[in-house]
Amino acid sequence: MNSRKKSLIFVIGFISVISAALLLYGLVFFFNRKTLKFSIDDSTEILLDIANNDYNSIFDSPTLGLLKELHETYDLDPTLFLFEQLGSFNKTDFPDKYREEFVQNSDWLKLGWHGIDDGIKGIYYCDTDVVGYDFSQEEDALIQSDRVGVLRKKYDGKTISYQLTNVRLDNLDSDDELLRLLNGRAEDRDVVVFTHAWMLQNSAKYIEPVCKWAEDNGYKLNWN
Repeated sequence: MNSRKKSLIFVIGFISVISAALLLYGLVFFFNRKTLKFSIDDSTEILLDIANNDYNSIFDSPTLGLLKELHETYDLDPTLFLFEQLGSFNKTDFPDKYREEFVQNSDWLKLGWHGIDDGIKGIYYCDTDVVGYDFSQEEDALIQSDRVGVLRKKYDGKTISYQLTNVRLDNLDSDDELLRLLNGRAEDRDVVVFTHAWMLQNSAKYIEPVCKWAEDNGYKLNWN
């Protein structure tokens, strides 16, 4: 075998080894990656506040200003879940002047629908003792008992995945209570934390401790 063929075989072998190593690293990274997903339900209230106050920037909103600060500090990627209508306020009433700012920050500040729609493939299911959505008692028991907290349902041939939330910030009394709830999920690969926009007066102070806990326990807040 001449030296040229030997060199070619060596190069091909070397590339194969590197490709296999990169694939293995990617699989290990994927299966060991831990994520904490944070969202705010009923966030149409935040849009209404921005519209009513005619802010110069969406981040003049106390809530969005806080989320931006936490994104810059902890790489938090929050999701705001919206209703189409809140009282007399419709999403179409939201001023167009803020559109570009939402677009520019859409890599980390996400908007989603708070309900089932044609384009929805997944939705959160609240971990309370109240049966949610159109679930039966049996389906509620299944998702509540599943460690991963996922249940899939079919609607006219379309499948929607429901994921159980883990920690609700709305009615917490202390940082100790928050840490107890989070530490109870410390072995989970995915942790889902949420609050409601109308409860932020109580819950906003717990968002940064959530971020600190995630950072200290190896959870990524940038999960998109």
